[in-house]
Amino acid sequence: AVVRNLFVGMRYYWKVVAEGRRIHPVESEAWTFDTHPAMPRWVFVPGITNMRDLGGWQTPNGMRVRQGAVYRSSAMSSSRVRGETATILIDELRIRTDLDLRARDEGAKPVLDEALVRWYHAPIPAYGDFATPEGLVRYREALQVFADPANYPVLCHCRAGADRVGTIVVLLLGLLGVGMEDLALDYELTSLSVWGKRSRHSGPFQAILDGLKSFAESETDSINQQIENYVLAVGLTAGEIARIREALLEPAPQG
Repeated sequence: AVVRNLFVGMRYYWKVVAEGRRIHPVESEAWTFDTHPAMPRWVFVPGITNMRDLGGWQTPNGMRVRQGAVYRSSAMSSSRVRGETATILIDELRIRTDLDLRARDEGAKPVLDEALVRWYHAPIPAYGDFATPEGLVRYREALQVFADPANYPVLCHCRAGADRVGTIVVLLLGLLGVGMEDLALDYELTSLSVWGKRSRHSGPFQAILDGLKSFAESETDSINQQIENYVLAVGLTAGEIARIREALLEPAPQG
């Protein structure tokens, strides 16, 4: 048996079962092992790069982003998403929504069984353009996907899973209360994939921060408050924000 894509900071139970046509099934005692709690949770899916779980990040108020609810990755194409790849996505990760952030001319189209996986096409601009009038409309369409509990688990992707996905992930994790240090670290983790270096000190990332500052109501507003103000400005309601938090937050483990 292949064991892969385990949650971080999780206790697993296992045992050995022997069976055959001429013997009664024999079971061993149960054993346990704990996975390391360190982030991030990289996910292995053949043919897809830069794939990881948004879950596991903790917030200052004792909550944790739920694992297995939102994944981010590079683009999916019909030539790659077949066989084992489709099996892992649908049967193991149980993806139920494909949130495609690419433009039509980049090949955006459904590649998974639409009877099992909803395809949402929400092309968005990256970095500072999220705060333009057009950006506000585009990001409302994308962010509203996370307000419907029926859409989870969600796989969110663009071409590299780095820039457009990187921008929306900053907004989503920040809305959940993840602090500035972890928001920057999550963005920089793309540097460990095949898509080149990403830095919190780069112009593109700073453009996100500069764009959010225009949504601050006072000089003391945290990055999280700026993001909530932005999400309200794009048109999400307080109820939709509450549903996103309810779907994606859980109490962090103690100790």
